[in-house]
Amino acid sequence: MIKLFYWFKHSAARQEDYRTVQYNVDLGELVLLRHVPTRWLTLLPAVLRVLSEWPAITKYFKDLPTEDKTVEKTEQYKEIKRLIDNPRTYVQLQFVADVCPMFTRFLQDFQHEGCMIHVLYPALRDLVVTIMLRFLKTDVVGNKTGRELQNINVRDVNNMLPLEQVEIGAATKQAMTKMVKVEQHKGLLMEMRNFFTCRTEYMQKNLPLDNGFLTAVVCLQPGARTLTLFVTLIRCARIRITVAT
Repeated sequence: MIKLFYWFKHSAARQEDYRTVQYNVDLGELVLLRHVPTRWLTLLPAVLRVLSEWPAITKYFKDLPTEDKTVEKTEQYKEIKRLIDNPRTYVQLQFVADVCPMFTRFLQDFQHEGCMIHVLYPALRDLVVTIMLRFLKTDVVGNKTGRELQNINVRDVNNMLPLEQVEIGAATKQAMTKMVKVEQHKGLLMEMRNFFTCRTEYMQKNLPLDNGFLTAVVCLQPGARTLTLFVTLIRCARIRITVAT
């Protein structure tokens, strides 16, 4: 996506040629969006734009050498063309588009300036559970607490769903069936499952799922007020004050 964006960004001639291709394949005159690697929320819009423009993108780079033979010698063109010619690229982009919303919703919710600490723990737990249920058995995840979720061995094959039942998204399945040979499906599914596994392990290690204070502060929500949580919150606050002083 980044390579595509910068291919067109600094060339008015390339942009004009691309608009001609868009017209020929009955697409609107939309520009490719820039993804900034340090800003997660730019990823999904950029991916969706590339997917919607895929017929124009593939035709443009396929026909380009007929207009300019020298372009085939440039490293930038060769790398973009190599990726476009690989059917796995489209499937991988579609997979990103299918899984991105899980993370995007969480990131957007915590863009607010108001107090959000009382909803942090449930949001973190829901995020981890949502990803786990993509590739782990339901009875393994269950209704576990954050601390219990941290202790699940996500690499134990006994905890995993069968490979063909891993939830990769309907659009990704359709793209994989259409673009990739059947004998390559297993390898792609294993890569996608590994994506879920690595993301989950990272969250198990780095998210404060076992933080007693975050768990207790949930009682600030009207629907979650219990005496137990309130007492736990007071105890956590006293400990923190004592340590600070």
